[in-house]
Amino acid sequence: MRLWSCLVAIMALVAGCRAPQAKVSPPVFFVDRQCRVSPGLLADDALLPATSAAISRGAPLTIVALGSSSTAGVGASSKFAAYPAVLERELRRRLPNAVRVINRGVGGEIIERTAARIGIDVLPFHPTLVVWQVGTNDLMRSRPLAGFEAILAAGIVRMRERGCDVVLMTPQYFPAGELRSNMKAYLRAIDRIADLYDVPVLRRHQIMAYWATSGELSVPRMLSRDLFHMSDDGYRCLGEVVADFILRHCPASHRIQPLPQAHRA
Repeated sequence: MRLWSCLVAIMALVAGCRAPQAKVSPPVFFVDRQCRVSPGLLADDALLPATSAAISRGAPLTIVALGSSSTAGVGASSKFAAYPAVLERELRRRLPNAVRVINRGVGGEIIERTAARIGIDVLPFHPTLVVWQVGTNDLMRSRPLAGFEAILAAGIVRMRERGCDVVLMTPQYFPAGELRSNMKAYLRAIDRIADLYDVPVLRRHQIMAYWATSGELSVPRMLSRDLFHMSDDGYRCLGEVVADFILRHCPASHRIQPLPQAHRA
């Protein structure tokens, strides 16, 4: 108990990197009480114009989930429990559009390797949106921040030039990570690049810290046995949060009413 108290205290200091804005405030669609998030953690000035236009036209929506083991679903009981699969199900029941989420997560990758796959694993699918989960393996290996930022910026530009919206997802909250001196530096680096290129940031680290401190979802429940990768419950909540985050940043989706609970699959 004393160790957990120390970790929670450290987590609270780390959780406040990029000050969220509050200009985008569409309806909240959450029905799962276990996955609730403080609204300020989902607020961001940046919008998703290509995604919003596709929703408005009723066009098919293709999303590529790009990242490492948290995207691949390491720690989940099956690929259907990974966050990209949850995201696909959530968007399909909230939108009239056809939705496809393509999982392109590769465990253990640092940003150089992930960025090198953009031409193979992202662009050929002509996605409307790319959710890029970044930073965990780089911070664990203490990779230089300058190189990390440069590669992240170049990847965003490359995808934007092909008409893709981009959302960045920060590292997960995990106990060992809260003891690392470079965690806050990586969170700030992601925010700097996001601010520079007007890219929305899904603050997974802060969101998971909120779940832990508020009692929404305990650390042993949202993480797998290794206390590093996420669990089925953690991925389920993350997928729901990502869906809500995307819709919050698409003005066209604000006119769409969520399906009644009785009609949700």
